[in-house]
Amino acid sequence: MSASGKRCSFTFIALAAVLGLTCVGCGGVRRSELPLSLRFSDRVVRADCPSGVSTAAFCWKLSGETRAARFGRILVGPLMDVEVPNGDPQCNKPEHGPRRLTINGSTLTLQLTWPTLCLNTIETVKGTFKVSSGTGKFARATGSGTISIAALSTGAAETLNGHISGPASP
Repeated sequence: MSASGKRCSFTFIALAAVLGLTCVGCGGVRRSELPLSLRFSDRVVRADCPSGVSTAAFCWKLSGETRAARFGRILVGPLMDVEVPNGDPQCNKPEHGPRRLTINGSTLTLQLTWPTLCLNTIETVKGTFKVSSGTGKFARATGSGTISIAALSTGAAETLNGHISGPASP
């Protein structure tokens, strides 16, 4: 096969991944890759902070709902959001935690990494996610991407961008 033939083949597989087409003959495994681009307007409810968190911190439970092509109705959350006072050693330090998406009866659990929010700071924080598990149509799913959470004066806006791969399309 010529070098141009290889390039053409690679371009097709990359294009198939972007379009969410099934890749047949890719290492003997039938997998599909879908772009994941979701935006949630989170509902925010004051909550008790977990043990070990500064007594000066405020904690919130975030949850939301959206609809997306190829996925349908998606519920997200709840996620515990811990906000510490400015000057606290945890302010802007990396935080890790799970984020659960319920998609038409199946679940997709993401492991998030983002900075700890600081009180009285209205800004957008950015982090990353990796798919850590799934059930139903998302069993054995993999994937990764970015997350941004805009802390607003009346809640939060959350955006996930990346991809998920699995044995079948949702």
